[in-house]
Amino acid sequence: MSNFKVKFDNLIKEIIAPAFKAIGFKKKNNNFYKSTNDLIQIFNVRKSQWNSKEDISFTFNIGFFNPDIFKKTRDRPIPDVPKEYDCFISLRPGFITNNKDKWYELNEKVNYNKLIAEINSDLQNSTISLFNNYQTLNSIKDLVREYPDLQKKMGITARFVFMMKTNSEKEAVNFLNSEYKNALIPKSSVSVINYPDGKRVETQSEPKINQAYIDSLIKISKKYNIELK
Repeated sequence: MSNFKVKFDNLIKEIIAPAFKAIGFKKKNNNFYKSTNDLIQIFNVRKSQWNSKEDISFTFNIGFFNPDIFKKTRDRPIPDVPKEYDCFISLRPGFITNNKDKWYELNEKVNYNKLIAEINSDLQNSTISLFNNYQTLNSIKDLVREYPDLQKKMGITARFVFMMKTNSEKEAVNFLNSEYKNALIPKSSVSVINYPDGKRVETQSEPKINQAYIDSLIKISKKYNIELK
């Protein structure tokens, strides 16, 4: 385990950190960040929770942080060093390049030099180029337009504030009202239990409204003096 851990730490120290330092990123643990105009760009190396002595798996996360969006949608102080989970939009580079998640493996079957070459190529050809192309809040509109599924990852209130801040006020108000109307309709939820013997049990709840969600829509509407209908 110690050899794989040393190799993983060396990947951070000798390959990933220099690549981001060269374009102005600062480092804290396995997180890298850089202020660009009205954004803070975030890069994170995340290890799998299922790592073992024989195998270390890890992936990359990208995030874009805007202080005002965070302030209007979160009930806690703005962090000094934002993490990927603080961002109004986050993604994994693999979804941009290959439309699927990508994890790297570090174990006795993996050629370490080939892994280094693969990571170097991925960083330069996808991750770093993505950061170079999207350095303002308005430029994120182009990213979302090209990859519409990213809108779903924003969350409703963050998506609304994002639209308000990028000169899409009418669209934002219509979007918030549509979400509010839909939230007022009682809905059922389904819980699933998978048993070790393969048995699957689904339980459907009685239809009800999500009052906490409705309250969050009302709260954000009041911040912008919008009357929900």
